[in-house]
Amino acid sequence: MPGGLYHRGILYRARRTRDEIHESRKLFEQALELDPEFAPARAGLAWSQTEDLFFGFAEHDAREILALARRAVDLDDKDPFVHFALSWAYLMNRQIDNSAAVAEKAIEINPSYAHAYMMQAGAFIHSGRPAEGIPLIETAMKLSPADPSVGLWHNRLAIAYLYLEDYEATAEHASKSIQMHENWLPAMTLASALGHLGRNREAERALADLKRLSPEYSVDFFRTTYPTFHEPSQSILLEGLRKAGLPEHNEMSLPDKPSIAVLPFDNLSGDPEQVYFSDGITEDIITDLSKVSGLFVIARNSTFTYRGRAVDVKQVAAEMAVRYVVEGSVRKAGDRVRITAQLIDGPLADIFGPIVMTAIWMTSLRFKMMSRAISWTR
Repeated sequence: MPGGLYHRGILYRARRTRDEIHESRKLFEQALELDPEFAPARAGLAWSQTEDLFFGFAEHDAREILALARRAVDLDDKDPFVHFALSWAYLMNRQIDNSAAVAEKAIEINPSYAHAYMMQAGAFIHSGRPAEGIPLIETAMKLSPADPSVGLWHNRLAIAYLYLEDYEATAEHASKSIQMHENWLPAMTLASALGHLGRNREAERALADLKRLSPEYSVDFFRTTYPTFHEPSQSILLEGLRKAGLPEHNEMSLPDKPSIAVLPFDNLSGDPEQVYFSDGITEDIITDLSKVSGLFVIARNSTFTYRGRAVDVKQVAAEMAVRYVVEGSVRKAGDRVRITAQLIDGPLADIFGPIVMTAIWMTSLRFKMMSRAISWTR
């Protein structure tokens, strides 16, 4: 029965590790094979894919996740879990206000649903409003003090205090998080807090734990994997990591195969509503390049932090430790679309790279971009 598979998937998702998220996703998919209109399984699948994006476990199209979650709500708008999944999908699509509003809807349906409070807190914290997130986290912890995810909830509380520059409280909650749920995420938060506090020996130990849990971690790796939606907050986190001694580069940060980052395409249409169109083009290119086995492609969560910013492409390449950067623009007027894109060599590019990359770029993307543009104008 699909319900049984769904409930098993919910049990697997509790601790939010790579393997458990993978197992939960398989169970949600099996439930949907039995009943494609089973809303909780659709929401569970959307949730698992969003988790993959957030933690950097796998690549998915954020817009497709959002469509999946919206369909779940269409099928059953009385289930708080489907609203929870939709809120998470909105957050990863950087629709912060929608994320907070949908989480509020889940709370209205079930005022005791701790995860909905955590989701609304996340929307506030990641958009530069950490003070509004803290009481929501505290409410969630009171509602579900023995929740399997409470260890990571302490880390979310730690992140909120970090962005408020209360580093003692950050260290306290990050330490609790590590004790309850050993994970690179709270180790990163703790190292940043101790770096800010100047507690150098403790910061060195926290950084050693971070490197043990994620050996490739460096400033470059942080920039390419950790999704943040508020630049000043990201700067606080990164400054603390640097003070703790996190290296700028790591030999593992730059893979042997060609590495590439696709920056969000500029919307030149003069219509703010077309931002979603230009974002869609960017995401399609990232998805297509990710299918090329000879490429290492930076996740969209990382490259989208540059959206709307005037950037030096060479500097972006250095910050993200990639050899190549794609930038472009989209202009949509009526039923006509003009897409321009260019492949730029970063400071780490090798002498033969432009020839190889140009061939990959042309064969993989030229007709895809044309077909996508045509489909969006219909």
